[in-house]
Amino acid sequence: MDEYNETNQETQNSGEEKYTSIAPEYYTNHGQNPYEDYKNNPYNNEGQGFGIASLVVGILSFISCCMVPIIGLIPAIAAIVLGIVGLKYPAAKGMSIVGIVLGSIGIVLALGMTILFVVTMA
Repeated sequence: MDEYNETNQETQNSGEEKYTSIAPEYYTNHGQNPYEDYKNNPYNNEGQGFGIASLVVGILSFISCCMVPIIGLIPAIAAIVLGIVGLKYPAAKGMSIVGIVLGSIGIVLALGMTILFVVTMA
């Protein structure tokens, strides 16, 4: 910083116009990690596919558990697994939570419909 101030003082005293460069401490980025900035960026879309897949499969399980209860268990379990994986990523958190909830509801409805079907058949 002393070199920067000395150069500016010389310029002011001599009457000439000299252009000096900016002191190095003003334009270096010591201690910054660009990967951390990328990872914490709220506009980062990384992992959003897990949230979308969890949401879509959760909706599919919710619909299919009422039509064919045993078959509805498969997408319900897949929705829960995809939702748990999607919770790691900030961009997919909301959709992953909804996918987990729909998958859980799908499992409960599928088991309830299966029990109801077995009881009515007996």
